[in-house]
Amino acid sequence: MRDISISIDEIVLDGVAVPDEAAFRDSLVASLTSLASSSSGDFSGGTAAELRGAPLSGVDDLGARVARSVWGSMVAGGGEAP
Repeated sequence: MRDISISIDEIVLDGVAVPDEAAFRDSLVASLTSLASSSSGDFSGGTAAELRGAPLSGVDDLGARVARSVWGSMVAGGGEAP
């Protein structure tokens, strides 16, 4: 198993209210963990001062949607898991 570490200082969601921050955070972490675990691609590593994700519509499963957007911003080819 690879050791992958993702550190996020701040997530800014324009125009979206997050009613339960703990649930959002838990969903984000679980989804990023799942995406990283199921990905077989190479990772170059590094840091970024800012990543911009794809626009999101609606707030259903917001943590998972943000995780997919973050992952797609970090991994070449959009980071789609097989």
